Amino acid sequence: RLAIAHPIHSTHLPFEYLTADEHYSICIRKSLLAIQEADRLNITNQKHRAWFFDIFANYYFAFYIHTSMCLYALENIASEEQKQKFLPLAQSFHIIATYAQTELGHGTDIRRLETEAVFDRTTDSFIINTPKLTSTKFWPGSLGRTVNHVLLMAQLYTPDRDHPCGLQMFLVQIRDFKTHEPLPGVEVGEISTRFAHILGDNGYLRLNNVRIPRTQMLMRLAQVSVNFSL
Repeated sequence: RLAIAHPIHSTHLPFEYLTADEHYSICIRKSLLAIQEADRLNITNQKHRAWFFDIFANYYFAFYIHTSMCLYALENIASEEQKQKFLPLAQSFHIIATYAQTELGHGTDIRRLETEAVFDRTTDSFIINTPKLTSTKFWPGSLGRTVNHVLLMAQLYTPDRDHPCGLQMFLVQIRDFKTHEPLPGVEVGEISTRFAHILGDNGYLRLNNVRIPRTQMLMRLAQVSVNFSL
């Protein structure tokens, strides 16, 4: 009742009469306000928060993938040290993420994914690339304009490019925290709206020699040590 009765719902035309940009702007406003209101009302149960977010945002909650899939992944696939570092940032929406698996040339055939994460032991970091057009991450929701991080599925190579070690998940920052502009080596954008879900904010992502620390591979189930062993 509190979610439905909020005065923000009377400040705009029905969604059917709005452009895609107007719809997106309003849903971002409602989604941010939903988070503030849930905190103000002390709604702490995660299921109750999710219901409140959906109802408040007219079932167009802009951070749905972040609050469901990405938080769940951090809670269950990150190591204890990683959870201590990243979960508070994600739960407070300083980090806002989406799940980037699907590629233009392979859909969700994960064994054929081409995005690469090559371990560089000299800098204790991974070098991430989408080396071909077909390796472009394509379709993730909230990627086009909203998120500043992705949980990226990529083929791991360690200790060098000649040693494939299978798929792993990486937490990769793609936009600046202050300006929201793409970081160096990151090409990201929208792929336009789609029928029946105008706010999908689906996007594409290409990465060119983007470096992330070794500690940003989610390491509860598999680890790469400093001496490059898996």
